[in-house]
Amino acid sequence: MVDSQLNRYKIAEGFSSSGSVCIYDTDDNEVTWYQSADEPVGQSTILEELKTSGVVNVITSSIPPMALKVFSDCGFTVFRSIGKDLMANIEFLKMACLPIYGLDDAFGDVSGCKSKCSSCSSSVCKN
Repeated sequence: MVDSQLNRYKIAEGFSSSGSVCIYDTDDNEVTWYQSADEPVGQSTILEELKTSGVVNVITSSIPPMALKVFSDCGFTVFRSIGKDLMANIEFLKMACLPIYGLDDAFGDVSGCKSKCSSCSSSVCKN
């Protein structure tokens, strides 16, 4: 797990390795933090809260294919970060310069994972 204080403005490898999640209000330029109690923030723990809070965009450096599908099915647009600097990526998002994270990108990120999850037989796949 990434130290959420020391690395607060560094994008983690994903929700499962993060101690906190930054929620940035693009209208008010306001940053708030969702932090779990001694556990990594899990998708199921935060998805409903994010939706309720009006979050529509997610920035991440990597995401497993099935997690991307869950986020997309829930109405979130997932963007691939450019580097690890959180504030720079927020600026890129505001300027519409971040690439949307597609399923092909997610499959390419998972070593040995080149097929749809329903037909996956890879030993590295955790689904």
